Amino acid sequence: MLYRMHIAQPDGVVGFVNSDVSIKSYSHIHKVIQAADQEPLKIRNIPKKIFERFIETGVRSEKYFIVSTRFDMDPKTEVVKRHTVGGYDFWAWNNNPSNPTPLLPFPIPPFRYPFGTYDNWLLFMVNMAGQRNVIDASEAIDLFHVNHGGRAGGSEGGEKSWGGILQTGVSGVYINRHLGFINPPGVPYSHINGFGTANEAPYTMLTNKNGVTIERRKYWSKTSERNLIEMKCAGPNKMDECEEIKRIKKMTESKRSDVANLLSGSFINNSWKGKSGAIKTREDLPSVEKETLKIWRYTLEKQLQEHARNDNFVLLTAVNNAYREQLLNFMCNLQRVGMKNNFIVAALDEEVYRWGVLQGLPIYLAGSVGKETTYKQSKDYNSKGFRSVTKLKSVAVLEVLQRGYSVVWSDVDITWFVNPFEALSEHMVEKGGIAIQTNAPFVAHPSMPAKPHESVDPVETDNPAAYHRLNSGLYVAPSNQNVIRAFKEITQHARKSKMSEQPSFDDVFCGKGSSERGTDFCNYERRGDSPVSMRVQTLDRFAFPNGAVLLGPTNDNVYKLGVEKFEKFSGTKLMCAHNNWIVGSESKVQRQIDRGWWFLTSAEEGSDENLMCSFLEEAAAE
Repeated sequence: MLYRMHIAQPDGVVGFVNSDVSIKSYSHIHKVIQAADQEPLKIRNIPKKIFERFIETGVRSEKYFIVSTRFDMDPKTEVVKRHTVGGYDFWAWNNNPSNPTPLLPFPIPPFRYPFGTYDNWLLFMVNMAGQRNVIDASEAIDLFHVNHGGRAGGSEGGEKSWGGILQTGVSGVYINRHLGFINPPGVPYSHINGFGTANEAPYTMLTNKNGVTIERRKYWSKTSERNLIEMKCAGPNKMDECEEIKRIKKMTESKRSDVANLLSGSFINNSWKGKSGAIKTREDLPSVEKETLKIWRYTLEKQLQEHARNDNFVLLTAVNNAYREQLLNFMCNLQRVGMKNNFIVAALDEEVYRWGVLQGLPIYLAGSVGKETTYKQSKDYNSKGFRSVTKLKSVAVLEVLQRGYSVVWSDVDITWFVNPFEALSEHMVEKGGIAIQTNAPFVAHPSMPAKPHESVDPVETDNPAAYHRLNSGLYVAPSNQNVIRAFKEITQHARKSKMSEQPSFDDVFCGKGSSERGTDFCNYERRGDSPVSMRVQTLDRFAFPNGAVLLGPTNDNVYKLGVEKFEKFSGTKLMCAHNNWIVGSESKVQRQIDRGWWFLTSAEEGSDENLMCSFLEEAAAE
């Protein structure tokens, strides 16, 4: 929400208030904004040391960041008191499109969870950046909040602090704290434990008979000047290192060490090498990480429990770090067709797993990922690295099937026009066989040139189930003994093959043992002590086309024709389009952009930290 507010950049003020507070009078907010708009204030910078005086710069700025805390109301005792121990419930900043100044001069980490730290982090960083006047309007805006239970840790009555909830291992709190204490790239200052409260604003707003006035605060502190003097941390008797400063520094170092490591594959797989090279185990983890690992949501088991349908079907895809932008686009596409759940992502390397966790994606680290995965950055089609990565996909599918869950597999370069489960519903039968896309070309006019893309050779029409024409980028695989046995064979065959995993599907399903190949199907047959018979049916290539299905008077694929013309020439409702029969990841992305099937705000490589779906950005702008 913060990011959407930031990119909208309206001409005026952007504000946010928590939904569980009551506002006594909106006129109070209006008066606060009016007071802030009256006269540009002088920027006051944060000192180098805690509890020092603010630094007067003499530079005036019309830009501000206003915050306000609340009054807490206890429904049992009816006691009302100001909430001063942590975050704030109202914040606003102004913007002028003719002279834009971002809220922060660096990317905002993806705080996906509304748990303690992110608001403190935000105020602290705005203060440190020194580009806006930070103003505490708590005394000028009356916000009221009724204490309630049900915090992140499930505690009743709200008696457990966020720090206490962190100790219980709640994943979201753990990640949120990790982001709060780990510096963003290029930021020279780190969040100090307990800081980022409204009391640290260089300016405060007060109400009196003259209306709302703005006054300066003397010290950078989360407590009052009187308390600082009593603690001998300010004023004429100030010590070089007061006890409170020592305590804050110690607590900050403790918090940083508690959340220094984001749990990744090495922790999940029970052992890793420490800095000294010695093998470590889960028992060596600090207490916070050990508790977090017990209920860590980014594992295959947890993701299946949370995201599979009631019939145990789940849509599965997999990427390595080189394809994470395509993954985001794929997820935007799923949202567009109404699939907001029931899909999970297998991470094929540690980098994309770590990134996916911080993005809050339904991701897990595929069990096949290990130290031998040195090819994880490969994007070149048919390179050794590319072929090696593709073989991890069928292993990931087998891991899911063996846990009793059925799979709809979709590569991330497929654009869906219908919810995948609706499009494939007739094939999603528990005891059924495999339904799989064909990669066979189809040419409407053989006498005309037939080239799917300039990067590939011309093609001719072939049977859907012809030799090596099964496409492992899209298929339905129910979890039953026949399918599991077949996928065991596929993974074993692919492991020995020098090609990608796709030919292994054809060799196992259609070309090995007593299997039978038809025009648009294969019968997977195995005789002996445990006989198997299973039909492998290719999907209608006009409803589920690959990039070499060429229609119309000039033999064009769906990326040239678009949905309406393709359906007109095929006479079939279009379910999806597979962006293959093209060489190069950049060419694939550009083809989707040109067709209007790229759903991110930017296709710029390396800029995906705060990317969002374009239709959501449009809604935010409106």
